[in-house]
Amino acid sequence: MQRLQSGCACSNSMVEAGFGTAVMPTFALAACRRHRVRTDVLVKPKVGLDFYRIAKRGAQEAEAMQAFVATLEKALPALSR
Repeated sequence: MQRLQSGCACSNSMVEAGFGTAVMPTFALAACRRHRVRTDVLVKPKVGLDFYRIAKRGAQEAEAMQAFVATLEKALPALSR
């Protein structure tokens, strides 16, 4: 569990610094509260485990990120079987 917490903290720090976004499971949400990031629950498609997309607050969403989210939404049903 320590390794997972370190990974979440690292991802959150990178997002907070503006180095992209992250997708994390629900149980990592508490780690997000210590950072200046926005969390959005990913609900489409519905999967057995909720995931959040983490992005820097106030940052404009890049076209590449929109494409990534669309690809992820298509891929998640196959990953959740």
